[in-house]
Amino acid sequence: MKSSLFLVPLLSCFVVVQVSAADAFTPKMGDKERTAICDAVRQEIKSSAKFVMSYLRVQGEWAIFDGLPEGSDAGPIAAVLKRSGGKWSVVDFFAHGDIVLGAKFKKMAPGLPGGLATEYDAVTKNGVRKAPQDHR
Repeated sequence: MKSSLFLVPLLSCFVVVQVSAADAFTPKMGDKERTAICDAVRQEIKSSAKFVMSYLRVQGEWAIFDGLPEGSDAGPIAAVLKRSGGKWSVVDFFAHGDIVLGAKFKKMAPGLPGGLATEYDAVTKNGVRKAPQDHR
């Protein structure tokens, strides 16, 4: 009986971890969420450019964006965004080739899910950018 009581809390922790890790996703091209995130970045950089995306992940109210504005002299942009009141806004971003690893994002954006920062670190390890995903 005692071993059963110990196993139940252990299994419930496993399920919670699995669910929270699984809710990070990449919005597809044309998705309203993806458009809203890109629009927030466009507003921040004062541009109407489309982006060649290297990375975009959303988890809960947070997103990490990494893309290159098409037809612009600007370099790649890495941004942390937060949704508040249904609207996405840039918490902080870096342009002109600055590659910012997840640990730094985590410091500038308390509350950013650790999984997003860790995953971004893995994708951009040592400043190596992943091949572009697509355009938006």
